Amino acid sequence: MANKLLHKKSAVENKTPLYTDLEYGELAVNTFDGNIYLRKSDDTITEMKRLDARLDQTNVTSMLYNEDGDLDQVVYETGNVITLQYSDGNLASVYYYAVDGETHLFTQTLTYDSNDNVISTDWSAE
Repeated sequence: MANKLLHKKSAVENKTPLYTDLEYGELAVNTFDGNIYLRKSDDTITEMKRLDARLDQTNVTSMLYNEDGDLDQVVYETGNVITLQYSDGNLASVYYYAVDGETHLFTQTLTYDSNDNVISTDWSAE
């Protein structure tokens, strides 16, 4: 028999929990906004909002996903393109292209620790 996992929730627009509302590692859901919140060990609340929801608020014309369901490419109205590459299920690199969609401008490379936490972000220009 499966156990039912319940999270704290709110249906009030833009409502976020206080750190005192959650235990360490506990999740809360805002069903109006579709956001998920996590209390971290430093008593801060992290908002985990879908990347494509954030991009919808910009001038994005298309978003492509890979076979694993991860965001693979973002194209903006300006013609700028962002391509994302993954390694072992983690985002490894983000490539930024100019308005022609082909001229590589710079790369963001992420490094993870053994617990899959980002420990550094390096930028390199072309």
